[in-house]
Amino acid sequence: MIAHDAIMLSNFARHCVADSRLILPERDRLYVLTGRWHDNQLFAKRKPYSLSSVTANVRGGRPLLEQSQSERIVDALLCASPYVIDIRCHYPVCVATKSAPQIIDRMVVVELLQRRGVPHLHALFMDAERHRNVRPMLAALDVTSELFDRFAFTAVQIHNAYFCNGLVQRHDIRALRSEAWQFAGTLLESERRRRRRPTAHCARRYKPCDLDSLMLRLGRRLRLGTTDLEARDAAYTRLGAALVLGYLELDDGYALEVSQPLRVRLRRQHEDR
Repeated sequence: MIAHDAIMLSNFARHCVADSRLILPERDRLYVLTGRWHDNQLFAKRKPYSLSSVTANVRGGRPLLEQSQSERIVDALLCASPYVIDIRCHYPVCVATKSAPQIIDRMVVVELLQRRGVPHLHALFMDAERHRNVRPMLAALDVTSELFDRFAFTAVQIHNAYFCNGLVQRHDIRALRSEAWQFAGTLLESERRRRRRPTAHCARRYKPCDLDSLMLRLGRRLRLGTTDLEARDAAYTRLGAALVLGYLELDDGYALEVSQPLRVRLRRQHEDR
């Protein structure tokens, strides 16, 4: 059994299933609505003098309500994580001894490698004192939790999360699985061929181009649009989906920039799931 303090957003890759295909019920095991049925603003505490904003929820739920910079960062990281199934803001947990529910800043659903086929609840807090107070109750309910620490992530990781979210923010990421998988296979095979060219002549021919030019080239090759603009935009959407779903992985420390060549890790085999 995994310790309740072992699972954190920064190490989901160690404990969780990527691109999980779990179908969630309308209500989770704590009787709270899931997905598009959950109102992310209903239990939000109205903060005076704070600027609230909403961010598209690429996991199929309602837009995410953000009332601080930390919440904006955590939402970007959650939306860009291949391990997250569902994201809910200001999640209520009813306690028999309390007249009002305890509010969790973010509740996410993942599928644990050690408990496949079962949705697992993981809570994220922005406030240390509230986390200390509520953590024992959540542990008794078999809900893992953490105090979100933005410094557990590098500036590059946060930048890439925002970049990917910008590419897919108009979509439900689950609807892009097939296109993203095929696009990732084409991109990886193209990169393998480029890296195998040993001669100087081939090196010039297969010189890496910037990301914008690569998306245009792949968009044309795959006939993703009737114009160059449509083809490039469709390729960017597929790139973002492939990264968010975990079909592509960036080299460590690489920051996504349209004017820089793309650097991805090459996998041994790209097979249908």
